[in-house]
Amino acid sequence: MLLSHPLWLPKAYYYLDVSESPVPADVIIVLGGGDGQRETFASELYKQGYAPRILVSGDGSSMAYAIEVITEQGIPRSTLVINDQATSTYNEAQQVLKLLLQMDVESVLIITDKFHTRRALATYCHVFRSSDIDLTISAPDDGIDGSVWWRSKYRKQIAVEYIKMPYYWLNYGIWSG
Repeated sequence: MLLSHPLWLPKAYYYLDVSESPVPADVIIVLGGGDGQRETFASELYKQGYAPRILVSGDGSSMAYAIEVITEQGIPRSTLVINDQATSTYNEAQQVLKLLLQMDVESVLIITDKFHTRRALATYCHVFRSSDIDLTISAPDDGIDGSVWWRSKYRKQIAVEYIKMPYYWLNYGIWSG
């Protein structure tokens, strides 16, 4: 198994990525976490006219950084909707749904890292299942070479996805497979 890792380990990274090409939506949602790539990508999509609003989500400690990255890209603060109480992807999806229902939104473009898209999309589909909101998930180019992802600076976050996926299945009934 150890000797054959170059054959199967790259598949572990590529399996996590279910991102799609961006499509126009009512709101771009930037999921919490990350190192600014999500926010920069969302800002680019906003400038290209993909959506008139950006919902920035996360916890209080990361929110100031996320807002700073977005506004430094020239995005007006007045176009941002803030959700700063998220403690997990599941909790975040619940909070975001409430905000979107108040805003009468029909479609969203969710932005996160490629390795987070499988679990994030499964979670949002589960939480949004009783709504009519169309979901699309997209991710910036993270620069990770999937064939040697275990050498990247994101290796821990990528590996942890394989712990979180069964946890979400057992705890919330969300199957990411």
